[in-house]
Amino acid sequence: MMELIDLRRQLLSGHLTQDQSRDVKRHITVRLDWGNEHLGLDLVPRKEFEMVDEDQISVSDLYKMHLSSRHSVQQSTTQGDSSRQRHGEPCRVPVPHHLLVNLKSFTYNSIGEDTDIFFSLYDLREGKTISEKFMVRLNKNGGPKNPEKVDRLCALFTDLSNKDMKRDLYIISQVIRTGRMLLNDSKKGPPHVQYRRPYGCAVLAMSDVLQTISELKEEKDFVLKVYTCNNENEWYQIHENIIRKSSTKYTAPSTNYGLIISLQLLRGDMEQVRRENPLIFSRGVAITRKLGFPDVIMPGDIRNDLYLTLERGDFERGGKSVQKNIEVTVYVLYADGEILKDCISLGSGEPSVPEHRSFVLYHNNSPRWSEVIKLPIPIDRFRGSHLRFEFRHCSTKDKGEKKLFGFAFTPLMREDGTTLSDESHELYVYKCDENTTFSNHALYLGLPCCKEDFNSCPNIPSSLIFQRSTKETFWISTQLSSTKLTQNVDLLALLKWKAHPDRVMDILGRLRHVSGEEIVKFLQDILDTLFSILDDNTDKYGPLVFQSLVFIINLLRDSKYYHFRPVMDTYIQKHFAGALAYKELIRCLKWYMDRSAEVVRQDHIQEAMRALEYLFKFIIQSRILYSRATCGMEEEQFRTSIQELFQSIRFVLSLDSRNSETLIFTQGSQPCPGPNQAPGPGVGPAASLALAPAPGQAPPPAPGQAPGGGQANCSQAWSSNALRPLSAALLNSFPAIFDELLQMFTVQEVAEFVRGTLGSMPSTVHIGQSMDVVKLQSIARTVDSRLFSFPESRRILLPVVLHHIHLHLRQQKELLICSGILSSIFSIIKSSSLDTSVQEEVEMMVESLLDVLLQTLLSIMSKSQSQEAVRGQRCPQCTAEITVSN
Repeated sequence: MMELIDLRRQLLSGHLTQDQSRDVKRHITVRLDWGNEHLGLDLVPRKEFEMVDEDQISVSDLYKMHLSSRHSVQQSTTQGDSSRQRHGEPCRVPVPHHLLVNLKSFTYNSIGEDTDIFFSLYDLREGKTISEKFMVRLNKNGGPKNPEKVDRLCALFTDLSNKDMKRDLYIISQVIRTGRMLLNDSKKGPPHVQYRRPYGCAVLAMSDVLQTISELKEEKDFVLKVYTCNNENEWYQIHENIIRKSSTKYTAPSTNYGLIISLQLLRGDMEQVRRENPLIFSRGVAITRKLGFPDVIMPGDIRNDLYLTLERGDFERGGKSVQKNIEVTVYVLYADGEILKDCISLGSGEPSVPEHRSFVLYHNNSPRWSEVIKLPIPIDRFRGSHLRFEFRHCSTKDKGEKKLFGFAFTPLMREDGTTLSDESHELYVYKCDENTTFSNHALYLGLPCCKEDFNSCPNIPSSLIFQRSTKETFWISTQLSSTKLTQNVDLLALLKWKAHPDRVMDILGRLRHVSGEEIVKFLQDILDTLFSILDDNTDKYGPLVFQSLVFIINLLRDSKYYHFRPVMDTYIQKHFAGALAYKELIRCLKWYMDRSAEVVRQDHIQEAMRALEYLFKFIIQSRILYSRATCGMEEEQFRTSIQELFQSIRFVLSLDSRNSETLIFTQGSQPCPGPNQAPGPGVGPAASLALAPAPGQAPPPAPGQAPGGGQANCSQAWSSNALRPLSAALLNSFPAIFDELLQMFTVQEVAEFVRGTLGSMPSTVHIGQSMDVVKLQSIARTVDSRLFSFPESRRILLPVVLHHIHLHLRQQKELLICSGILSSIFSIIKSSSLDTSVQEEVEMMVESLLDVLLQTLLSIMSKSQSQEAVRGQRCPQCTAEITVSN
């Protein structure tokens, strides 16, 4: 009861987002229904969590509401979410989470030096950081180095998915001081020389605080103890040692004070979060992104970040009695040798810098930094740019000199145009000294930067200015998060197709080799490229572009990428510009359907049928764009092409109902087309004709051309079983195109299209149980569609719907689906009871179904009574055995 009171208080406060309010209401109704059921009370019918008037809804809708309530009671909230998704709720973009981190004070700051504090999110299970760093600069007194940032030391870690929230996450805070080499030894280095040195680390398990900050709608304070590392050689893994409580490897603070931070969890897209939390953004919150991409990348989201990790190095002692104190300086240089300004970011919250100096590990020739920096390099400066790493020994003698002794480098892009791969790279170290100048960068750019580079250029002269130090190496790793640059050669070739116009057909054919992750990441660019190629030469590239488009559409049907479907919708509505594309899309789609009598390579036609919904979205939007640009020209041609396309759809569905022994590929008594004769309506080619041309082969024939180059073997029979998956794929996709057609045609016209299609389906119920189910499911989705809600369309569609229901009721097949269809029809009639056409519809249903429906009910009741009688009778043999034993 207290839980319900608290939830009610949250609703009345008015501080919840729309998603949060929906979740709270759902939780309240589940608890109320649970209590009513256990108390033996009636369940309250609700729609959208609000009570409904049972007199205003149909009995079937009331029954569905009670079923939904029972289902919610029996399942947890999480299971309920997944159940609704499975039962056909429209796809919604996943709601991201955002973690607000606010540094309030560093109370245990007895360092007496300037400090940099870095916050990041770390996944212990995978052993990697999943977010950028949030950087805070403090002065030696513990206050912000920038006075304007007082009370503004906060960051928003954005785009955390539901999967991220289930990770074994920790907030990691690393403290780097800037000052003397040794904190308590004033002799180690002069006071005017500053070194970045590791100091301490703090961790906070998200599992310990997630429930608390999820329930609260305000910031919650937490104290993080700062532990110091006992051995700097293990600094790179101090956070793991603290998490695993390896207490011998770190030193706990003498007090319980440390970093005081506040946390708050927000939900919703960024626009919604900004709108609902204006005070947070007025404080100058630092946006801290994930290292990778969020669940969904919407069109227009542009990102080009390269994350560089200084991993480790192996360096020679160089004749010294002690090991070196090595500092790495990182530069980003353009092709002309210019150092790119503001292209190195140590963390959000602070401006980018032209160079970065790593922290120094004391007396360590094999330092392991594991220091991550972000390189937000402009896309137009990426090609031709390279990274240079300069290595210096930081002396702790009186002068405190930093002596240059070596360098390494790596280009950001390979010669083929791809970027550095997301992996560890072992770079060569070249010798140099303090007098070395890098004014002529060409002197070293011609050298190999790594082993792979060396293998590609073996003929390197030995008399060079820079000699490689064979015993020294330097490791880095990179991770690219870009919507414009790729590491995939095939994808790059597609995006840059104009550079190789002679290879376009091969490039299009290789799109299937590109991973799904890369395709959804570059979805808008890929679609723009495909339609650009289509505009360039429709006759030559049209079929391959069509196949590529079908492949991408079906990729988004995969559960892994299903949440990208709204991205495709946004692209079609706001970014798609192919005003001429509809002509080729209709032609290719019709060509596939007209060859559906083929047995060979049916999978290509099935893929096209599965993609029917989005193919029609592209067709309709393309026609709308063309109509706007030409003031409605070629309207009649477009309508004719759609009508012909529906003739092909009906041809596909009618194949299952024909006799497999007498059916040949010709329709009616038309002769087979010769090599120079165009096929008539519905004519299919020989079974040996390849359906989808491979790259380099002849495309589908243009209108008026023969489908094959030789005499077709039209007498070859086809297999009905081979066509059923094709018909099933078509029927599954068919109801999804109604809303698209309604944009260009009247309700009556669309209804006529649909009636003709449903009427071409087999009228027998003996074509196989699976096909019966698919057929009825398609009819059910038609009844549930917006098209069926119009009285003028019901007048056209209801007879054919009732006809198929009548057939199945008469044979007593798939009664559950039939009852669902009738239930939906009853609900529509109830909601439209004031319309004058309702009486006509009721009479139509009575005339068509009343007789067979009563017979079906009597049969069901008779079977039920027979089963009860059988249960009540004892087996004669058992009775005899019992009698004998007695």
